[in-house]
Amino acid sequence: MTILKNVAKIKSATGYDVLYSQTSADMVIADNPLPGIGTASGANQDEINAAIDAKYTELSGSVQTRLNNGRLEYLDGTEWRSMTTSAIVASNTARDTLIGATPYVATPGQGYLLFAKFVPAGTGEIIISLEARSANNATASGTIHVATTGGTGSGYVGSTMDYIPNWYDYRSNIGAASSTAPTIQQAHTFSGGTFVTLNLPYKIMFRAPMYLFISGASGVNYEIRNVALKYDLI
Repeated sequence: MTILKNVAKIKSATGYDVLYSQTSADMVIADNPLPGIGTASGANQDEINAAIDAKYTELSGSVQTRLNNGRLEYLDGTEWRSMTTSAIVASNTARDTLIGATPYVATPGQGYLLFAKFVPAGTGEIIISLEARSANNATASGTIHVATTGGTGSGYVGSTMDYIPNWYDYRSNIGAASSTAPTIQQAHTFSGGTFVTLNLPYKIMFRAPMYLFISGASGVNYEIRNVALKYDLI
């Protein structure tokens, strides 16, 4: 945090004044000193910074913010994230978990079953990572379908809006199924009774909802686990 210089008083949200004066390399604090710093002069700059950060958090709430190279960021507890993300890029870092280590069991029959949905954190690149298998039939294959809400033609046809002709949208519950295929989608096939890992790279051109479906053979139970979105914020 930048230390304010040549400021006589700063009015706090609790109604009392804190007086700062800058002398050489140290800062002298008088009148209601900040926590952890004594009334005498001589506190070093690191102590001043830590105390000001603590008081700021106390007065403004639990979310810390900062301005970094002209971009506003917030601390999510472990790392700084942009509040105005301009792009995301593919990485090996799993940031969002849609399904954990406990498998989601899907029985789509010969239809298409929704097992996850999300809105990308920004535009750019993303890796959709997951593990899938045919749980009760070692020779059966299944297909993962990555879809958007689609449009009236082949691909995105509206510059600012588009009609959604599908049977699904973001209100659809996980487990919803239909015999109608997603309108705009890419298919990724897997097979076998052991878990297969898929890392699916996608270019995100705009922040529209994305949906993950599974289809397969009739009577087969498919298990899907460790579904995560891998990307970095820039």
